[in-house]
Amino acid sequence: MFIAHDMSPFSVVDSLGFRNLICTLQPCYIIPSITHFTEKVIPDLYLHTRQEVQSTKSEAASVAITTEGWTSRATESYITITADFIDKFVT
Repeated sequence: MFIAHDMSPFSVVDSLGFRNLICTLQPCYIIPSITHFTEKVIPDLYLHTRQEVQSTKSEAASVAITTEGWTSRATESYITITADFIDKFVT
C-alpha cells in the first residue's frame, strides 16, 4: 500500500535498504516481487478505489470541478482535476 500512497517506484521492494529494514523488523517475512505488486496489488487497489469513487459520486446532486496545471522543478508537467461535492447538507 505504501507504494501507491507514497508514489514510490515498484523497484523499492528490491532495494537493499528496504530489504534490510524488513529483515530487521520481521526476519521471517518474504517480500513479494515487483510482479506481484504490478499484476495483483496495484490493480486490486485501483478497482477498489474506482468502485468507491463511483459509489460516492452517484450520491452527489451537484459537483464543482477544478483543474490546475503545474510544472515540477524537473520540468515535468502535471494537471490535477478535483471534484468537490456536499453529500449531506445540514441546516
